[in-house]
Amino acid sequence: MANKSTDILHVERSDILRSLRLQSSFTQKQIADKLGISREKVVAVENCHLKSMLALELDTIKNWWNLCRSRADMETQKQFAKLMRKELSI
Repeated sequence: MANKSTDILHVERSDILRSLRLQSSFTQKQIADKLGISREKVVAVENCHLKSMLALELDTIKNWWNLCRSRADMETQKQFAKLMRKELSI
């Protein structure tokens, strides 16, 4: 069984990326195909598995955001922006 990350930024990132996908009505397979990653990787990210969270590239996060942001509610958009400011220390 994979270890879950307890890092607050990982947990927030996982929750927000899941919310973005769900609000955009993408299945895990659909978002994986569009991002060029495996469905298993999407599952691991959404379940906040430590190894996957550490390996998640900024480009993948950016592309996930670009695919989903138009359908995301305002609160999720704000949460994503706040998280990115924290992660990038800006």
